Amino acid sequence: EKAKDSEFLDTLQDTIQPDLCITAAYGQYLPKRFLAAPTHGTVNIHPSLLPRWRGASPVQRSLEAGDNPVGVTVLFTVSKMDAGPIIAQEEHKMEDDTQDAAALLPFLFDVGTQSLLQHLPRLLNGEITMDTATAQCDDDVVNADMISPKEAQLRPWEETATQLNNRRRGFAMWPGVYVWLQIGDATPIKYKLIETSVLAGGVRDVTDVIVTQKSGLEMVCCDGSVLQITRLQPATRKPMDAVSFLNGLQGKTVRYVPEPDETGNV
Repeated sequence: EKAKDSEFLDTLQDTIQPDLCITAAYGQYLPKRFLAAPTHGTVNIHPSLLPRWRGASPVQRSLEAGDNPVGVTVLFTVSKMDAGPIIAQEEHKMEDDTQDAAALLPFLFDVGTQSLLQHLPRLLNGEITMDTATAQCDDDVVNADMISPKEAQLRPWEETATQLNNRRRGFAMWPGVYVWLQIGDATPIKYKLIETSVLAGGVRDVTDVIVTQKSGLEMVCCDGSVLQITRLQPATRKPMDAVSFLNGLQGKTVRYVPEPDETGNV
């Protein structure tokens, strides 16, 4: 709201008269008056390898999609969201499938900040401009749509372990991911999955029964791949590791189930 305020824009243009404006994680459109104010333009740090993942949730969507490498882009801001010419890009190759959005997002902003500082002298002396920066190819655009809480439920009966693990990594900050588990004949409970990985070792027979090991809970998915769960949190309770969960079972079988109805039936 501040960027659209006429008094603020008057001050920006007439009093501050900036050489350059910088934004990061702003998430709102900037009015043309704002963009016209700085002598050398407005620059944005965007945590994806544009034009892939334009929009509100770039890190979350790139992790969900299983992208590797990921990266960050320094670009000029234009009226169209994340569509300006590219000043610089930095790739980051992840070593494994455990890094999540909570760790990756600040890391990429740090990398982007260093890249911007490196290019800042050439921006301020006019060597890098909207005309000399690299235009984005619209044919390669992928949109990073806003995340809905409705996407948080994991469905191992129709998704693979890799898909579930990638969504858990992408949605780690918000809204998280969950699965409904039924212990014995009790009413199913919603469990948030906090730490997961894809278990190596080949394909298993598909089953809804969770294999309980001290090293982690093993959930077989629709293609026989296995998601290992090492930390989880039942609704209204504190997070627990796999050993604590196992200790509370008292030998009962655990199954994943679809979301129950209001009476607790699945």
